[in-house]
Amino acid sequence: MTIMEVVQSIRVELAGLYDVSELNTFIFLMFEEYAGLSKTDIVMKAVEPLENEVLRKMQEVVRRLKKHEPIQHILGTTEFYGLSIKTDARAMIPRPETEELVDWIIKENDDNKPGILDVGAGSGCIALALKSSIAAATI
Repeated sequence: MTIMEVVQSIRVELAGLYDVSELNTFIFLMFEEYAGLSKTDIVMKAVEPLENEVLRKMQEVVRRLKKHEPIQHILGTTEFYGLSIKTDARAMIPRPETEELVDWIIKENDDNKPGILDVGAGSGCIALALKSSIAAATI
């Protein structure tokens, strides 16, 4: 199958389960993760065939998405505050609102050497984001 055929196949299989914007995001994430292709690459290489192993992995992702498993759990990572955070079912997936919280904490503490305690919050994404932005912070 060509890249474009795979894209169309995924769209057909998941139609009605996810809105178009979310579905496009899933497609881009899958191609980036399993084929190493950017959004631009997908368009530029649309008629090129996709390797069977990559196709198999994407079919597995589609199967799991049909069961409404979060894409972040399927891929095992999510982006948070410019960092790649490992994710699985044991911790909640960081939300955009949490990035706003990190922005607020950084704004309030950028001239300080804050001590930050992150207790049982899940993935540790808040502590990681704060440490990456406030070098003097003690986490």
